[in-house]
Amino acid sequence: MCGDSLAIFLCHEIFYMFKKFIAPQFFFLLSSLFIPLSSFGIILSPGYMGPQAMPVPEVQDFTVGKDNIISFYLENNIDPGKEYALNPKVKIFSPWGKKAALRLSFVPHEIYYMASDVKKKRETKNQMGNAKGDIYFGSMFELYNQDFGLALNLLTKTTSGKNLKDARHLNAPAYIIDISFGKKWYYNRFFENINISGYVAFIVWQSQFNQQNDALGLALKSAFTLHSNYIFSVEAGAYYGWQKKKDNPVTVRFNLKKRLNISEICIQYSYGIRDQIPYSLIFGVSFFSEPLLARLE
Repeated sequence: MCGDSLAIFLCHEIFYMFKKFIAPQFFFLLSSLFIPLSSFGIILSPGYMGPQAMPVPEVQDFTVGKDNIISFYLENNIDPGKEYALNPKVKIFSPWGKKAALRLSFVPHEIYYMASDVKKKRETKNQMGNAKGDIYFGSMFELYNQDFGLALNLLTKTTSGKNLKDARHLNAPAYIIDISFGKKWYYNRFFENINISGYVAFIVWQSQFNQQNDALGLALKSAFTLHSNYIFSVEAGAYYGWQKKKDNPVTVRFNLKKRLNISEICIQYSYGIRDQIPYSLIFGVSFFSEPLLARLE
């Protein structure tokens, strides 16, 4: 009996020691192999990360057309006294038949700086640095184009973006599905045409502890084409995640384009109302496979 009591006592003590000291360390080590770095302080949410982590998607054209388009941009993202970021961006649009097209966009590199209070709030490792950006790829399908237009866009964000330790990119996949819509009105006086378009989107990305954040995205855009081949547009977009951790970004964009023969230049100003960097200034140039007159036919 005494031996049995001693064995029970020893088993109890071993179990207590394992539960108190060994198990927490074991599960912490095990979780570090499967749980992203975000579990150690960085929150995978647009309001807690850099401007390229999870931007509000832009409204896309709802018609495929016949042009192969390649665009180059230089983006300046500014939160005065708190954060600065500079990056190029490349977009490629290639029709695949008359009703489908392939899309590709990527940020080759980002240079960034954060103030010390931003670094502390985000719990990042470095205050400044540079990082490779994300690659987005997907397809567009023109569903209807008569008196108004409908299109389906499918987009995947890869895990190519680096420096999660500095809250620059998610280092996790994301998926965007949207139904784009639009309608054009033609005029002979002040405008060549007025184009009202937008989307309803479903956005998914991996967040803390391998959880999934799902968001509803909405956007509306008005574009005015002048007879001098200038296009001015105003766009408002947002998406609403369910975790309520600064995952409800809202952005307004103002864009001015000048159409040339086989190219187009643009300047865009973006204002982040919520959970996005407040000021962005973008310069871009696009090249088309078809000359302007052929595109307008």
